[in-house]
Amino acid sequence: MKNKIAGNGVSDLSGISPALTWQQMDRYGRGIWAGTLRHHDGRFYLYFGTPDEGFFMTSATKAEGPWAPLTCLLAESGWDDCSVIWDEDGDAWFIGTCFREGYKTYLFRMASDGRSIHRSTARLVNEGYGREANKLIYHDGYYYLIFSEPDADATGTLAGGHATGTGAGPDADAMSTGAGFDADATGTGVYEAGLIIWREVSFRFQYRCPSAGVLELCGLGGRIWMILGRQ
Repeated sequence: MKNKIAGNGVSDLSGISPALTWQQMDRYGRGIWAGTLRHHDGRFYLYFGTPDEGFFMTSATKAEGPWAPLTCLLAESGWDDCSVIWDEDGDAWFIGTCFREGYKTYLFRMASDGRSIHRSTARLVNEGYGREANKLIYHDGYYYLIFSEPDADATGTLAGGHATGTGAGPDADAMSTGAGFDADATGTGVYEAGLIIWREVSFRFQYRCPSAGVLELCGLGGRIWMILGRQ
């Protein structure tokens, strides 16, 4: 894979906090974490969090920019690894993990323009130590939440998720019960993964190593399984 820098979604870190600027440099290892990039209704949307300041977003008509000034979505510390999706009705949904509370993952409703979170709508989806790298996707009539978490021996990671059926957006209750979805993808470094649809058939799952595997969604015994193939 060959990449080149096309633009800067965040060109001025002071829009997050003066602590990230050259003058203070007081956020070593605590800057922008695990952003998510979406395209909706002719615009690109970039969402991310910082562990001390909260969640932010910006948008642009072109991926190269110019990007709009940052908008703060949630001014609370202790959050990371957000993801966003617009459902089939055009309603927006936001998910993020509160590691401050022991890695609890919450689903929120968003404004349709993607510029604000309805904080009071927070619904607990799951919890468990080290859960991160949330990805909300829609495929073949189902919404999926895919995430990573340490395995029992803390020697590798598991990529897992849950699905909810068709309807008006993802359902936090269905996700929390794990309805219709299991996953098993062992191996070191399966953190902070990126996920893209590939030729409308399978997904490409790229993670920190860096390396990539093929993610297949298939039916088996009345359930849907996620299988992470070879790197």
